[in-house]
Amino acid sequence: MKKMKKIIILTTIMVNMSCNYKRDVISLNKEYESELIQGNETKAESYLDEIIAIDKNNTKYLKLKIPFLVNKCKKEQAIKLIDQILKSDKNEIDLLLLKIVLIPEDNNKKKYLLLELEYSLEEKMRSNTIKRNQTIVNLILVKKMQKMNPDGIGKFFKNYNLNPEEQNVFNSYITISIADILPIVPECN
Repeated sequence: MKKMKKIIILTTIMVNMSCNYKRDVISLNKEYESELIQGNETKAESYLDEIIAIDKNNTKYLKLKIPFLVNKCKKEQAIKLIDQILKSDKNEIDLLLLKIVLIPEDNNKKKYLLLELEYSLEEKMRSNTIKRNQTIVNLILVKKMQKMNPDGIGKFFKNYNLNPEEQNVFNSYITISIADILPIVPECN
């Protein structure tokens, strides 16, 4: 009977701690959003940091931290955070693209990541015959980042027998400048 009472007390404490955690994160998130809406980025970031201190592995909050790091020219920290997120979800194509953008042009890792992403996207195009539109957009972006011209990209896509809807997506994105598609990253010295 005594053992059962200890288990109940321990379980109650754990449930209360869990509820406090949720309450803390929820209230901090509200403060974060409020400060962000008001344009108080410094205060918003401090609330976000508190949330991350409580929940270090929550990718939702880790993703929200990345723009703060990028805007402060802390590209290496942003890349480390992106890598941490990618460990738990390799399908975060947008984050992988941002990582590629953050890596300096003369870095061989950038070329390797572009090739790796290209291969992954090509696999998606071959294996997924439905809902390929986002993959088409991402592949166009990768090809443009690899400095391929629109004619070369067009020849590349001939292999995929695009349906009319996919052809419209292709035609819409092939003419857009790469600068209009990529995330804006501040110039850092």
